[in-house]
Amino acid sequence: MQYKNLAELIRESNSTRKYFLSQPVWLQIELHNFNEYIHSAQQLHYSVDILIQQRNMP
Repeated sequence: MQYKNLAELIRESNSTRKYFLSQPVWLQIELHNFNEYIHSAQQLHYSVDILIQQRNMP
């Protein structure tokens, strides 16, 4: 299902909200910077993976 943005996604989907809140605070803040570009749970999971990879790069 597609949502307008990340805020709507985590407001309307209990499972996605639970996943989002299970992430570290630094990652939640970073994800909010991409609010307008995340429209589905799949995009959220992908974004989490990418941001974690970027943070772990030397």
